[in-house]
Amino acid sequence: MKKPVVYGVCTLSLLLLIAAACFLPQLVFQIEDAYRMGRTWSEERTGLAVENLNMDYEMSVDKRLESFAENVDSFFVSGTELLTDQESYMVTGAALEQDIIWILQDLGVLPAYFSYDIIQMKRYLICHEDLNKGIALSTYYCELQISDGFQVKVLFDEKTNTIYCLRFELTQEAKDAYGMESDLSVAHTNNYDLGYIFAYYYGIDPENGLETILEDFGAGGDGELDFFSVKILLPYDFTSLSLRISGREEKEGLTSMSFQISEIAELIPELAESGS
Repeated sequence: MKKPVVYGVCTLSLLLLIAAACFLPQLVFQIEDAYRMGRTWSEERTGLAVENLNMDYEMSVDKRLESFAENVDSFFVSGTELLTDQESYMVTGAALEQDIIWILQDLGVLPAYFSYDIIQMKRYLICHEDLNKGIALSTYYCELQISDGFQVKVLFDEKTNTIYCLRFELTQEAKDAYGMESDLSVAHTNNYDLGYIFAYYYGIDPENGLETILEDFGAGGDGELDFFSVKILLPYDFTSLSLRISGREEKEGLTSMSFQISEIAELIPELAESGS
């Protein structure tokens, strides 16, 4: 009397195995598809949230930098490669036609007139880890070839053109061609004045107090300055940002100089890799 039950259980087990063989792969694929769709939706939602929050971008330079300084350890960076078309030249040109550039030209730190080719251009969004706080800084990063032996890296704000980092290298031939100083004396001698100038540029009243720290300097056997690094603390209510002005004379007359807000420059891969 028990045999029909045994046969029934075996038959049921066999049917379940056949059903599993037929439908399990389809079920697995459906789960994978659901996961992919969920992940894609999540990424798109995050992107949309970032772009929407960009509408609330802080246009005041001093307030924008103060907010950045207060949250300096809580950002992530998203980068996008851009085409070097006519629009990119217009955008870069607007950033390089500012008073701060003209001042550097008047001091002889930069050549008075120059043209350039854009070698690389990227858009970097520096975002709060909490996306509800939006985008901290929306920036463009550009590498420029001005002439043989004269290269410039610049990071500036997409909305206001505020320059956060300016680095350049000049060979002796380039310096001779532009009639520029062959050493670092101009920038080093004027670093205190440059600190005041950049403080005003970033919306800070230097009369409230600027702390200048001479981090390093040295001279070669000929007595000429070989390198220097000055850090100027830009003060805010409860914190500060580091404006670093530095320069170095390399072999065969190569000069490298840098003006940057270090906390911002260090977030950009190309600038972090090449150091200050």
